[in-house]
This record gives sequence, structure tokens and C-alpha cells, in this order.
Amino acid sequence: MNPRLLSLETDSLASSFEVFEAAPKDAGRRLDVVVVDRVPRLSRSRVAHLAEAGLVAVDGVVRKPSFRLRAGQTVRVEIPPPPRTELRPEPIPLRVVYEDADLVVVDKPPGLAVHPGPGHPSGTLVNALLARRRTSDGVSRNTGRGRGPCPATAGGAVQRAVGGATGDVAGGPSPIGDAVRPGIVHRLDKDTSGLLVVAKTESAYRSLAAQLRARTMVRIYLTLVRGRIARDHGTIRAPVGRHPSHRTRQAVTDRGRPAVTHYRVLERLVDSTWLACRLETGRTHQIRVHMAHIGHPVLGDPVYGRARVPDLTRQALHAARLEFSHPSTGTRLVCTAPVPDDMARLLARLRGAGEAGPCRGAARPGTPARHRGRPGGGEQQ
Repeated sequence: MNPRLLSLETDSLASSFEVFEAAPKDAGRRLDVVVVDRVPRLSRSRVAHLAEAGLVAVDGVVRKPSFRLRAGQTVRVEIPPPPRTELRPEPIPLRVVYEDADLVVVDKPPGLAVHPGPGHPSGTLVNALLARRRTSDGVSRNTGRGRGPCPATAGGAVQRAVGGATGDVAGGPSPIGDAVRPGIVHRLDKDTSGLLVVAKTESAYRSLAAQLRARTMVRIYLTLVRGRIARDHGTIRAPVGRHPSHRTRQAVTDRGRPAVTHYRVLERLVDSTWLACRLETGRTHQIRVHMAHIGHPVLGDPVYGRARVPDLTRQALHAARLEFSHPSTGTRLVCTAPVPDDMARLLARLRGAGEAGPCRGAARPGTPARHRGRPGGGEQQ
């Protein structure tokens, strides 16, 4: 059986099963949380859907996701086969930062959805990767080699600008071989640009998903927000969940899941701030929701900012740095992506709007940052 995940067609005739015994450390924990820990290919939302369908049982009794386990109980999860689905390769240009037999790191442009969904059944990153698979030999076209550090030329200035931030987002959205999202380990919003890694083998997927959950994979974003943030660095701790009345939006809500965003000011501009943000958790739209929550929405954000910005047709948010351990070799890979043209033009215009040098203790992109430790030491805003 071909271990590659980027398959053109997925068809399975039978359900698969995961059976395990609750350990002493699982006593008192929620059923869905324990299943996610023990079955890495399942997300928490996927476990909830399976439980609602009566496919998650404890000692032979179907239970809700919130059921509290006791040590020694037997958990059985039935995972139905995905529907037969065909994904068509499409020759969409991609900027591949790094690639080998286990994974590929892509610098996604704004406007490109990661996988097919409502409103964009085709023309996605997955379609582009399927087309690339037909011509790729699994060796990085950019560097002429496979495993090893990502190319230093892939955004060195950005790497220096965000080098002082470390940490990550927890997650892992879909099981291996998902019919619509094959190999996708984490996602970016359609109009957010920047880096994401896609697994090519099941073992690579499991390793990368585990790093996301353990928060050892580093993802750092650059963003421009409205207003001048007073603190040089800080941490936003506010739960994020679905908006109570607008179901397509997220919001800070007591019923949401814990969410933590660390930020560091890179530069204060005229009525705006250039930031590096590190996600400790990975909730949908987290940076956008958190920055709007503290009164500094991301410039150009059509959902949480509600203000048009000249020179920009989307939110000013870019995944600039991605760092993780290679699933096969353990080598630490560090990939960076330069600021895209639309954000660079906006940044240049804001810099030219008045005298606003870099803030004390911060650095302009392209120059070494003074603070090399973790951001987020400041108080919650």
C-alpha cells in the first residue's frame, strides 16, 4: 500500500475501530479529551460528531463527549469510512519552501483556500498539491536536497524580525487519508498568507500532529493592527468559541475553549502597530478575535475589523515562521516566509505617513531583535 497521503481518490468499504483502556491518569477526564489524546488522527470536534452518532462507547455503553472516565474502563471508537470522493489535480502555482519524502512546506498566498469546502469546491491548496505530486520526486526543488534546515533564503529578514518569539498552536484538524483534506496538519484562513506544513505519510502526520498538541511546533505571525499598543509585549488570555448569534464568526465567550496569544511590538506607526504574534493555542480566527477583543483589530479584517484599508483587500496577517522537528530524523527545521507584497506596501505607506520609529526594545523587520526570549511576559490585556 502506497504510504503517500496525497491520494487522488479515497474509498474504504469498512469502518475502522480504536479500542483502549483508560489509564489511571485518565480518571475524571472528559471522554472526548482522552480519545483525542489516545487517537491522534481524530480532532475533538470529530470525536464529538462520532459520539453524537452513537459510535463512541465506554464498557459497551454509548456515552456523550462530556462523560467522565474511570481508570480501567474500555473505550471503543468506531470510525466510519469516508465517502468516495475525487479530488482533481489543478496546475495552481505554489511557492514551496521545503520538500522531501515525508512532508512539504508551502508559503500559501492570500486568497487560496487550504482545502475544498462550501464556496470553494476546487482551486485549493490540496488541488495544487495533487498536481504537484505528479511531477515531484520528493526532493526539494529549491535546494536540491531533501532533509535539513529550510532554505535560509526563504525570508531571512522575517526570521530576524520574529526570531524572539517561540511557542505554538495546538491542533491537528483531520485524520490521515481524509477524503477532502489529505495530509493537512494545520490550516490557515483563505485570506491569511504564509507557511503551513503538509504530511505525505501517516507517520509524518502523526508526528507533526503530536508536536502541535505538545506545543513544540513554533508558528509565528506578523500582523498590522489598528491603534498604537502601549505595552511592548503581552499575553491575551481569553476563551474563544462560536459567536452566540453569528454562527460563522468566533468570539471571546465564557463558553469558548481556552485561548492564549502572545504578542510583541515590532514597530509603532501612525495609528497602527506592527506585531509578531505567537499562538499558544490554535482556535479558529484566534489572532483576529483576540486583537479585536483588546481594541486593536487586524487591519483589513472584513469580519472583526469592519474597516477598509487602502492597498489591502484582506486581513493583514501573515504566517511568517514555522519551526518543527523532522518526523524521520528529528532535525529541527526552521522555515520563514517574506512579507507578501500587499502587506509590504501597506507597511511602507504607514511608515511614510509620519515620524514613527521602532518602539523601545523592539526591532524593525530586517534588523536583529533586542528581545530574544519568549514574548508574552506582560499582563493580559
